[in-house]
Amino acid sequence: MIYIHSTYPLFNDPLIDRMFTNTNSELTQLYSELLVLDSGVRSEDLLKDYGIDFRSIQRDTIKEKYNIVFTDNIDDFNKKGIHIFTHQFYMNTLSNKWLDNLLSKDLSDRYFYFISQSMEHLHINNNIAHLVKCVVDNPNFIIYGNTIPVSNIRYNLAYTLTHHSLYSHFICKDIFSKLKKEYRFVYGSRNSTHLPRNYLFRKLVELNNSNIFLPIRTTYLNILKLLKRHVGDIDIRIDREPNLSIKNNFKEIQNYLNNATYTHPDFLYPTNITKHNDTTKFVEVTGVSDIDLFLEGSPYISMLDVMDSPTSHTKSHISSFTLGALIVGKPFIVCCQMQYQFLKYFEFDNYSDIIGIDYDLMYSNQTNSQELSYLDEITKKIEEICKLPNDEYAIFLLKLNERANNNKQILLDKFNCNIIDEILIDYNHLFNL
Repeated sequence: MIYIHSTYPLFNDPLIDRMFTNTNSELTQLYSELLVLDSGVRSEDLLKDYGIDFRSIQRDTIKEKYNIVFTDNIDDFNKKGIHIFTHQFYMNTLSNKWLDNLLSKDLSDRYFYFISQSMEHLHINNNIAHLVKCVVDNPNFIIYGNTIPVSNIRYNLAYTLTHHSLYSHFICKDIFSKLKKEYRFVYGSRNSTHLPRNYLFRKLVELNNSNIFLPIRTTYLNILKLLKRHVGDIDIRIDREPNLSIKNNFKEIQNYLNNATYTHPDFLYPTNITKHNDTTKFVEVTGVSDIDLFLEGSPYISMLDVMDSPTSHTKSHISSFTLGALIVGKPFIVCCQMQYQFLKYFEFDNYSDIIGIDYDLMYSNQTNSQELSYLDEITKKIEEICKLPNDEYAIFLLKLNERANNNKQILLDKFNCNIIDEILIDYNHLFNL
């Protein structure tokens, strides 16, 4: 039997829902019909008026045909079979003590599938880090995480692409190519006290080129303002990057904004720097330029470093910046080792020969957290592209777009393999069915 553990009302767990997404199987249809009952039109009550307990019928059908049971009973973890539980379930219902006790028992007839947050790294907090540390390499555990597969960690692209921050990009995947872009580049990385991101941001500001769009996230500016008000000039670090403080970072961002021509109630923005938030990201960021720039995590962190210090919060994961560009068919410049590894592992094109950057050489020996000179090389290449005459740039962009459309198709081809289908295959194999 396959047990799906959840305590959400009506077992409508968002992470569980997304396990069933993006396939045309009968199982997905059966599960989707269960979700229809939660639409707010009281369809379940109407069916009961006719003596039909549709929810029970649907669950019984799923159990009989696919050996899947939905449960909120922790004692069911003691039963033979496959047990699926999510990040939220572990945090809200289970505990590290429960895990340690479980691992002390004979698990020869039980297998456990942990479904993590799809757009976060596996060390998002200490409890989840403890779980990952304890079960990595354990043959009775499978972890679905947002990193290159290593050991017993899997990556399911379809599951990741159902995240809300990518929904607008998926819906607009055929619109992007038809949009008239105002800029050649946009630097879309979230602003933070992350030293490499701010280093690249500063280099791009220094170029002072009207072909580059530099959005600043409104929430980030408000956080800095709040911290400055309550912390003042105290040198306090809020990230694990060395020699970076709230005080210095606020001052740095404010320096960018001092020459503004547009007045905001709280902050000033230069003409090519504006605010944006995640909900309108496609319209305000992705759709305004031909080419994307973003820096995923720390440039010296490898996607294979996920098992490093369980409390290190290494951010070794790919976010909506990379996936959003891939899904709409937008070319981009690879600005960190992690992104380079991700593209290489899943056989996406990184445009290196067209752009003229040897990523193999650039990222082959990058280990020093303080070594950011490679970003100088990337900045020079960006400047060269910004200065191309319009006719030359049009030919250059045509080549990039052709490759970007190929990447888009690769992504969509991987979009129909969901987690529950993979687990059903495992179940039949593990129990010789």
